[in-house]
Amino acid sequence: MNRAAALWIELLTGPTMWMLSLLLNFTIAPWICQLHWTAAPYLVISAAIIATAIAGWLSSREWKRIREDSTEKTALHALAAAATVLSGSFIVVLLAQAIPNTALLGCS
Repeated sequence: MNRAAALWIELLTGPTMWMLSLLLNFTIAPWICQLHWTAAPYLVISAAIIATAIAGWLSSREWKRIREDSTEKTALHALAAAATVLSGSFIVVLLAQAIPNTALLGCS
């Protein structure tokens, strides 16, 4: 896989994980109450945060590598920077999404 494709995947990982965690939490909500398994939303959010953090770490590593190699194009540098910043931003969004899971228990 070339650098640009990897950076695009890393750029889109955060928004994709956020969307998937919203969809999965909405989908499993009835089962959480029926099966009394309240850890499920935490596992979904944790998996999304971990995947986004890995993508951010990989893009920051690539950003540093591109910055050190002066022969690279500036478009890849900007893409790596955007992927790093976007991953960090979506980690904050995912953490904010986890707050209602801890404050509101829908089964009560």
